[in-house]
Amino acid sequence: MQTSVTASAPGTLMLLGEHAVLHGHRAIVAAVDMRVTVTVKPRTDGNVQFDSALGKRTMSCEAIDNSSPFQFLATAVTRFAKQSKSGFSVSVESDMPTDAGLGTSAAVIAASTAALQGLFGEVLDKHALQDACLGIIRRVQGSGSGADVAASIFGGAVLYRMQPREITSLNKLPPLTVCYSGSKVPTPEVIRIVEKHRAADPKRFERLYSAADLISGQAAEAIRVEDWKTLGEAIDSGQHIMKSIGVSTERLDAMVATLREDSGIYGSKISGSGLGDCVVGIGRAQKNECQFARIAVALSSRGIELE
Repeated sequence: MQTSVTASAPGTLMLLGEHAVLHGHRAIVAAVDMRVTVTVKPRTDGNVQFDSALGKRTMSCEAIDNSSPFQFLATAVTRFAKQSKSGFSVSVESDMPTDAGLGTSAAVIAASTAALQGLFGEVLDKHALQDACLGIIRRVQGSGSGADVAASIFGGAVLYRMQPREITSLNKLPPLTVCYSGSKVPTPEVIRIVEKHRAADPKRFERLYSAADLISGQAAEAIRVEDWKTLGEAIDSGQHIMKSIGVSTERLDAMVATLREDSGIYGSKISGSGLGDCVVGIGRAQKNECQFARIAVALSSRGIELE
């Protein structure tokens, strides 16, 4: 076993296909230039220790505590704790804001799993890592598409389908403006709300999700040829779908409208499950004054990295 292993993974932004991706349709998600770094080191006392901005926790390898706020990290380390008799420590550092989404949980899962695989002598395989991380998300949340994990592992902008699995790198990165709404509803809670509405009118939602799939395909082609105007139009269409499935709010609508009024923005929509979190605009906003909090973030080609 090595003396220590460090892995880092980027945060992510969903650009298109939220909710539809849970039902076999395509989505577009991209890595950002803010990262989570995880360092793991062997111990000799039979314990697992977490150390992060969320706090510290020490527990026996035989009794992993997966309660909040470490539910993702604890679930990620469980398999390795069962293999270890001596224990290990896990240190997490992040340059992402803790309250603004950006796929932080997916980045923590990807980086911690990759680092532990390295510590235990496993070879990094990105597709196998994707499967492992998706399994962790589903054990914690009960559902999940793995779209954010795919961008965190592979980097850049990704056209993603959960089943049958499709991970297509788009190679180009559009300019972006990101604003935070000031609040976030946990993704599992939003999914439950949307799924309740979908169960009441499945045909309507299937039409919406099929339209979302088509939009994602059109947007992927626009990204490939760097046609930001067409991408902006696709983003606007994606926002219409988000409103139609009931996950926009008056504040989010106002944020989208404000960005669309800016001469540097080609299109704007919610990013993520909705009912809060972030709004993205394709392009760079030209106005310096903005009533909404901007996040200084850009898309990035860097995915999972082992040091």
